[in-house]
Amino acid sequence: MMKKPGIKSEYICILQGNILSIGRGTDKFKIEDVNDEIINFIEMLDGEHTYEDICNKFPLGKKWLQQLDEFDLLRDFDVPKTPIDPYLLKRWDRQINYFALFEREGFNARKAQEKLKNSTVAVVGIGAGGSSLISLLSAAGIGNIVGMDFDTVEEVNLPSQIFFKESDIGDLKVKAIKKHITSFNSSVNCEFYNKRVESTEDVYEIIKGADFVFDAIDEPLYYSALWVTRACLKANIPYVSIGSSDKASRVGPMVIPGKTPCYECLGLLPIDKFFYEHKYDAAIMGANVLMVASIAVHEMIKLLTGFATPSVLGKTLHINTEKMAFDYIEHAIKPDCICHSLITYEHA
Repeated sequence: MMKKPGIKSEYICILQGNILSIGRGTDKFKIEDVNDEIINFIEMLDGEHTYEDICNKFPLGKKWLQQLDEFDLLRDFDVPKTPIDPYLLKRWDRQINYFALFEREGFNARKAQEKLKNSTVAVVGIGAGGSSLISLLSAAGIGNIVGMDFDTVEEVNLPSQIFFKESDIGDLKVKAIKKHITSFNSSVNCEFYNKRVESTEDVYEIIKGADFVFDAIDEPLYYSALWVTRACLKANIPYVSIGSSDKASRVGPMVIPGKTPCYECLGLLPIDKFFYEHKYDAAIMGANVLMVASIAVHEMIKLLTGFATPSVLGKTLHINTEKMAFDYIEHAIKPDCICHSLITYEHA
């Protein structure tokens, strides 16, 4: 029983006519036929009044408190909030409020933000997708970011690699992205390597010790996807890739080694080498790249913090960018996949 029940500060109360709504967005608790007694009851849920005071004043107070608590709208203001670094609380206050919408036994919003601070995320490839991912990771409060690329910033990159500036043209991408994110978030620790990926071992040496990996490398596509997959399986690190080209964009599937199908299980590897050896003009819009990068980072945060189950876990989200149609494709573990020699899968 709460000593001082009050409505969580993350929620708002809106009275429209005789209907009172409590919550955020479309997921609100609604009370119909509101009268003065109910309004007075809600006003007492400010965290200053005790459970006994509320129940003594309102004959139905105990029942009403139980209903609100079942909808997870209350917290005990007598219990201090979890201590947190003041810097984290000040800078990521609104993101912590977002996490608080999912608080339950075993999940704490402030601890979730601290988890991000203490996490290491690797991004293989710093092109359109990779540069967007790194910037979003820094914005989310990931404390340690590792990346690799071998290319330089060109003018043609700017429309789809929106975090680079005209002044970056000619600079190594690893240099430009480090300058950008450290000026934006001075607390982030970052290591970027000017290196071309040429083997599974190249990827493994960069990602080992990370908590999560993003595959955002675009060449050599046939080999790079294979190398990232096998390196993550070897290192036992969850990973996901994104893609955006022509009228289609994609997030996933997210792979947890030992629990979900890898990319070779899906039949994505090996693939027709000619397709990727064939030179073609990329058709990319920066807004689409940023969209899938944002979704992918959100899904990763779900996994790292545990605030929700990732929607692309073992699934691929396909987006038709012309019609804005979103479709999920679920995948299965392939019994004879080569990944079984690297990881012993547990069917979840």
